[in-house]
Amino acid sequence: MSTSPVKIDAHVHIYPFYDANRFWTTAFSRLASGAICLTERHDCRAFATLAQGEGLPEGYRCSPCDSGSVLEISTPSGERIFVLAGRQINTAERLEILAMGCDAQIADGQPILETIEQVRAQGGFDVLGWSPGKWLFKREAIVRDLIENKQVQAVGDSTMRPIGWLTPRLVSRAKQLGLPVLCGTDPLPAIGEEGIVGRFGHQSVGFDPAKPGESLQAFLRNPGPRFGSRCGPIGVAARMKRMK
Repeated sequence: MSTSPVKIDAHVHIYPFYDANRFWTTAFSRLASGAICLTERHDCRAFATLAQGEGLPEGYRCSPCDSGSVLEISTPSGERIFVLAGRQINTAERLEILAMGCDAQIADGQPILETIEQVRAQGGFDVLGWSPGKWLFKREAIVRDLIENKQVQAVGDSTMRPIGWLTPRLVSRAKQLGLPVLCGTDPLPAIGEEGIVGRFGHQSVGFDPAKPGESLQAFLRNPGPRFGSRCGPIGVAARMKRMK
């Protein structure tokens, strides 16, 4: 078991058009011995691709772990990063549920409570993801009910909330109620976003590399202190423009 903190980015996308060399070089420079938590859209299959030994730079290896939802990626020099499977599901309410530790295909467009039920039925850990504008107006009441009634297991925060923005009221409320707030980079579907992985996340104490599946499940419930920083307003605007 590690006695020093390991770094974990709890909101990662790997899009098919990403430069694999840049993505993994960046990930290892920031997160070596740590982990990334995938949050894949319905049209992405990075976890399955990695499990087949594909989508990696030359000389890198992928090995199975103690859990079918976790992979170990290693460099030729022996450094390693663990990868937790996960999906991002858009609900009928136009909110996002992140299914951590689950690579099952769960259809978009279903009511959010049904989506959460399916995530749990597949052994996943459900996270209500924050993103710009999605927790406002009519949807704010839905989010408030989910948090107040603890109908989700955690909420998410990302680098898409610019530095200087106050913590959203409902994120603060989730913290007050004891719900974990999981932070990650949330790379966008745009060329160049590979370079943001590992910029923002958590330092997890007590991570056991011999039992990464068990350790990552414990992390989801008790993520530990944050490391790194979100993007500034200009940076967020530039990223959004690049995506469009």
